[in-house]
Amino acid sequence: MVLGVALIFGTMTASATVMAQLRAAMYDLGGEVDLAFVSVVPGGELPHTAAEAVTRLDGIAVAAESLNVSTAVARADGGNALDAALSGYDLERATKLFGIAVDQGRLPGDGAAEALLSPRTAQRLGVRIGDDLRLPGPADGQLVRVVGLLDTGRAGLMGSGPVVITSLGTAR
Repeated sequence: MVLGVALIFGTMTASATVMAQLRAAMYDLGGEVDLAFVSVVPGGELPHTAAEAVTRLDGIAVAAESLNVSTAVARADGGNALDAALSGYDLERATKLFGIAVDQGRLPGDGAAEALLSPRTAQRLGVRIGDDLRLPGPADGQLVRVVGLLDTGRAGLMGSGPVVITSLGTAR
């Protein structure tokens, strides 16, 4: 009987710990986002007018547009390439909402051909701050300069895989 009670207690304690870790991981993934509106088309965008309408709703403190797509990213010199999550944000607002923080370097400038990478992405591509990447686009694609590395301690799951963060204008 004592063994059965101990087993049930241990299972309940482990379950509570696992659930707490899952909650923390989900919070890290979404930052302080309470509500997200997304396009029903994968990789699609909501119109800017929709984002502005959300901003005017009661109880909304901050609203930020984003564009998230899976794409190939390569070193500009034709070296290493990999599939990565390309995320374009209104970076001023995204730092508040998604916990985006810089460990080294700085955030990309608004509309500038610049990118922030997770350290793991930089390592896999073999690039450092100041190096150039090629993103898909018309003709030969778009060159972006690596200007910073993501603080993965604050980015949660966002920083665990291949991640390239740019301004919203650059991602478009």
